[in-house]
Amino acid sequence: MKFSNYLKYIVLLFLILLSGSLSAQIKIEHLSVAEGLSQSTVLCILQDTQGFMWFCTEDGLNKYDGYKFTIYRHDADDANSLSNNYVWDIYEDHTGVFWIATSNGLDKFDPRTEQFVHYRYEEKNPNSLSHNDVRAVYEDHTGTLWIGTYGGGLNKLDRNTGKFKHYSVANNKIYWSASIVEDDKGILWVGTEGGGLNKFDRKNNIFVHYQHDANNPNSLADDVIEAIFVDNSGVLWVGTGAGLDRFERDSETFVHYPYEVKILSIFEDNVGRLWIGTDGNGLYEFDKQADSFGKHYEYSANNPSGLSNNYVNAIYQDNAGTLWIAT
Repeated sequence: MKFSNYLKYIVLLFLILLSGSLSAQIKIEHLSVAEGLSQSTVLCILQDTQGFMWFCTEDGLNKYDGYKFTIYRHDADDANSLSNNYVWDIYEDHTGVFWIATSNGLDKFDPRTEQFVHYRYEEKNPNSLSHNDVRAVYEDHTGTLWIGTYGGGLNKLDRNTGKFKHYSVANNKIYWSASIVEDDKGILWVGTEGGGLNKFDRKNNIFVHYQHDANNPNSLADDVIEAIFVDNSGVLWVGTGAGLDRFERDSETFVHYPYEVKILSIFEDNVGRLWIGTDGNGLYEFDKQADSFGKHYEYSANNPSGLSNNYVNAIYQDNAGTLWIAT
């Protein structure tokens, strides 16, 4: 397939530059509006089971085949079009159906028909979506679909009935796709913007809350949580408004790292390197063995092969090993 050949070319370039010393200069190739992307702010990235890349933007959903973009936008004259052009997240479930989080509800997208089915908040329907500002979609190991909203907390969707069950988390403001994750023990973690970190107790069907305590240096660094990530060793990393935290499960305490920057994204690549994306401070490598931050990448007008800007919204590695950075 042509797309696979294209990815192989990119990944060879990337791995040659990255192999050996971590101090080797990384060359970044850009995909932007000039190449056909619908809008310049990318909020999430996904590679589907067919190999296509998907990009969520503030003006439409983009599918990329390695050569050109197919753009999906809202059309007021088409009831089966995308609900809203501000797309926060996309998730492909175990059946191959796509779920899209937009600023005006949740969409289900069938790639065979290319039509969108809409789920929205209905004031007189207690089984409808809790809020229309949908930010995150996540399928856990049981096949349960969780929907995070900004203002309406967390929802669990029954696909058979189309009914939603609502769960309250601290302040109910789930920011985006990196705010929901399941760990290797089957525990669901949910981050909120201003309400801290939440752990779902499946047995009792309630959430346990972790929040910043000014009198406890081992508490969460900050209550703004926009990124949660479980690495290959099962370690839970939390990106806060005041830097990076590592959660110690045995003591239920948090280890803080000295860079006091707002974390937007966390990702571990296929060689075990942790990447940290920030809100205005660029991209960092984190050395887990040294337990410290390493190389720092920032936007520079004098470096056309560097970051396009310093706001790193998402980090993703495709099946060929190429690292994609959303800014």
